[in-house]
Amino acid sequence: MTASPAIPTFNLYGEDRDWPTPDLLHWESIAQRSRKHDWVIKPHRHSNLLQLIYIETGVTRARLDGLNLRIESPTLLVIPQLTIHGFEFSPETCGHVLSLASPLVQRIFANLGGQPVGLQKVGVISATGDEKRRLDNLMTVIAGEYLAYQGYRDTMLQNLTSQLVVWVARQQALRDIVSDITRDKGKRYFVQFQQLVEQYYREHRPLDFYAEKLNISTPHLNSICRQTADVTALRVIHERVLLEARRNLFYTAYTVREISDGLGFSEPAYFSRFFKRLHKMSPQQFRRHEAG
Repeated sequence: MTASPAIPTFNLYGEDRDWPTPDLLHWESIAQRSRKHDWVIKPHRHSNLLQLIYIETGVTRARLDGLNLRIESPTLLVIPQLTIHGFEFSPETCGHVLSLASPLVQRIFANLGGQPVGLQKVGVISATGDEKRRLDNLMTVIAGEYLAYQGYRDTMLQNLTSQLVVWVARQQALRDIVSDITRDKGKRYFVQFQQLVEQYYREHRPLDFYAEKLNISTPHLNSICRQTADVTALRVIHERVLLEARRNLFYTAYTVREISDGLGFSEPAYFSRFFKRLHKMSPQQFRRHEAG
């Protein structure tokens, strides 16, 4: 398949040379290239690159395969090869552009057992809450590794990029699931409630706060949760707090007080009682149990 002569094909936008680096991966900030072009990247496509563009701050007008979109940050864009794309970034936009040469892409896909569905089509993935923090951290580590030139750099970059590809695939799969679920009105409310819980679970908001956000009554919200997931609305909130508590106890060295503060509890004792009531052991017991 050859590119139309009306649409230029670059390895990287605005460059004549085949590939500016011996790596199969190229990282740069959005500003690094866009500032040179007054923050406008004209429509073009790449015949042998997959690009993952993370718009961390700023508003962007994008043209993606004929669609004109206004994109709010933070958003990650998936640009498969031969996708016509162009951008008008707001001045001083911050973010990352990760360009993966075809051999590296195929190697990652082979290691993952095949091409993830989320990488087969243009993707516009919003990142909020914990997912934003996870994406921020991963992109920052990739950028640091790319620029550092330390030992085993290629292996580390491939591993980090594989993590990013998996993150994209999971997010796209979740979007597909949500799309199917929301065909049913009750389930649609439940998904919206879960999204609100994700946003506010650290603030310990009462149920009527969520019901008001959904424009339904509190009894109706409870009924939806029971019919959809066989749990109360309060249990949905508590389970989300518990999940984050377990993650912190298992993956970090934070003290119980630090975890309690981070999850919005006024006192560590309240957090410990909450955790033990739902998990049948204290936070300290859980940490010892998992460590053993």
